Order: sequence, then C-alpha cells, then structure tokens
Amino acid sequence: KVVQPIGSTSITLEAANQIPSCSAGITGIDFTTQVGRTIVDRWYAAAQNKVAFFSPRSDQNALSIILHSMRLPLCPIERLAHHRDVINSQTLLLIEREFVNEISLNQ
Repeated sequence: KVVQPIGSTSITLEAANQIPSCSAGITGIDFTTQVGRTIVDRWYAAAQNKVAFFSPRSDQNALSIILHSMRLPLCPIERLAHHRDVINSQTLLLIEREFVNEISLNQ
C-alpha cells in the first residue's frame, strides 16, 4: 500500500516503518534558516493532508518522514535520558515522564 504523506512524496507503509522516528515533543527548529523554514512548510503541508496523519503519532510520523527525506540526522536516542538515574555526560535531554505521571495521577 502506498501513502502520500507529504505533498507529492509517495512512500509505502513498509518503507515508512523503516524510517527512524523523531521525538516531535522536543523538537527545535531554527526559523531563520532555509532548512528550518522548509521543515515547517513541509510539516504544515502534511497537516493539510489527511493521509499524512494515519496513526496516533501523526505529527511525529510526518515530521520523521520529512527529516528523513531531507537527510537530516536525528539526535541519537542514547542522548535522551528517560529517567534521572541514567543521566550521564553524554545526556542531551531528560524526558521526565515519571514526574508528569505523578502530577497527573494526583489530580
């Protein structure tokens, strides 16, 4: 099955499943660069296409395909700590889900 998630770019679901997934929730884009503006323009275009949003993580999937098509590297998952106990000298960000879960469970 072929989907057309971004403009005129067609990709099979099997090929899309092989593309590394970015973490859209912690994305930073430099709007002052052509690359940054291109990412945003393509992401916005994907949002207009209902086929682009074929899963519960649609924004992340569309952005992952865009970044992959532009041959832009992702931050290695090893640099994103998912718990305070695994922070080390190579850690770039801490994604603290336990704190969010504790807060939401207490409300």
